[in-house]
Amino acid sequence: KARRSVTSVRLNYDAARAKLKAAKPEEEAKLRVEMETTEDEFVSVVDDAMAKMKLVVESPEPLKNLSDFVAAELAYFKAAHEALAELTPEIDELQVCI
Repeated sequence: KARRSVTSVRLNYDAARAKLKAAKPEEEAKLRVEMETTEDEFVSVVDDAMAKMKLVVESPEPLKNLSDFVAAELAYFKAAHEALAELTPEIDELQVCI
């Protein structure tokens, strides 16, 4: 969500800069204020997004969740391996009988 916000505000900022570049001299002052306002908004949104991402990176919760997920997957595949290992001789025996 923060990344989308940064992208959206960046597009507004780029549009304001482009308008300023192509502006007539009489519109330049008004468009410069608009561009500076969107620039300030862009900086604010980027700072906010960086703070949110820093919290995610520094939090142990995502790594704990990943560790739990890996352990659950390992248990699942271990159980599947054991079940298939028990079935293999029976299937081989059935092939010999047919």
